Amino acid sequence: MVNLRHKMVLALIIIMLGITGLSAGNSIFSLAGLPYQYSGNDIYSQGMGDVGIGDGLRLSNGFANPALMNTAGTVNFYTALKMGNINYTTDGDLEFGDDALDFPFFSMVAPFRRHRFGFQFNSYKSGNVENYVVISDSLSEHNLIDSYIYKLDFYYGYRFNGGLSIGVGPNVYIGHTEQEYIQEGGFGVFNARYKKTVTFTDMGFTAGILKQAPTWSLGGRYEYGKELETEKEFASIHSVEDLDSEAYKLPHRVGVGFAKKWQGKYKLASDFNYEVWDDFNGVDYHNSWKAGVGVAYEPKMRKRGFWKYVPYRAGLSLRELPFDYNNNKIYEQAYTVGFSLPFKSKINKLDFALEYMIRGDEVDHGIRDESIMLMIGFSGFDIFRKVHRRVAPHEIPVKDSDN
Repeated sequence: MVNLRHKMVLALIIIMLGITGLSAGNSIFSLAGLPYQYSGNDIYSQGMGDVGIGDGLRLSNGFANPALMNTAGTVNFYTALKMGNINYTTDGDLEFGDDALDFPFFSMVAPFRRHRFGFQFNSYKSGNVENYVVISDSLSEHNLIDSYIYKLDFYYGYRFNGGLSIGVGPNVYIGHTEQEYIQEGGFGVFNARYKKTVTFTDMGFTAGILKQAPTWSLGGRYEYGKELETEKEFASIHSVEDLDSEAYKLPHRVGVGFAKKWQGKYKLASDFNYEVWDDFNGVDYHNSWKAGVGVAYEPKMRKRGFWKYVPYRAGLSLRELPFDYNNNKIYEQAYTVGFSLPFKSKINKLDFALEYMIRGDEVDHGIRDESIMLMIGFSGFDIFRKVHRRVAPHEIPVKDSDN
């Protein structure tokens, strides 16, 4: 087991790394849209093929399905970060590398009898890319696209008899899209420089349901698609002007998941998610999906032979992106592995996951993404748990009255 001192040091490291940057989601396909889609699952799930919508067989710290809050029996906090390297490849055998650091989410849940109250903050969609091209000795071009959407959830959950749970609540979306083009040629005030910024803040809602049994669980969720009102600004080297606002549209999202455990230590889980874009951006976007499957080995922990009882997991996922490139569909493949290091308290643990992802194909698209990401998640801070009495109950003597 990991002692308390190590636990606090690890927590501080994760938090400090996380606040150093909220930037990731780098992809050469950002030229066409927002390629990154975050599920809202915790690092445990992301190391298992990014599945977990229906996994009620464990304490879940990610609320892709709000009903998963009902797996918590104490106040619990979870935070995580994601870091790694991304390579872009073109059909001209050109390769570009980029580093990424992201603070994907943190969550907290507080139980009260059959009720659960929770919130979660996580990256929702993103797409960043930057390139610098030297055309000649005296002329260069610089292109930058920086897009992200963050999602803040406030959820309420309730657990019925018979292992049935629900969760529902509003979502707040915050984000911007920034496109910048710079041309340097020694032309002074005539150098080209253009920048378009779109910002938006709006609300939606998500609802989920979960059915739990001793050896299996089944869950589903629905996320309402809507139009986010935006504000637009266009700037050049000479002037800045406001543009007419327009709606940025998010899809309806439906997901189902299933988990099964046998022999008390082996688990199989799978998810399927579907996004409905046709009602919104039917011209540029189309309906898309993501499927994943994962397996886990979860033995009961013992004090001796610690490493023999560490839980391991692995998984894979396949996703169709909601937009095309070169008139061809874009597919994303991810292969993941993970494990957890538990602390003395059953709800405190350190999750690790490693992901290898390929997005696109050089033959169909002329470009491709390839990335390796390390993810670390920490759960704990159960500071609101009742302190155990260290003194046995005893009677307090009462002074005899004079009468």
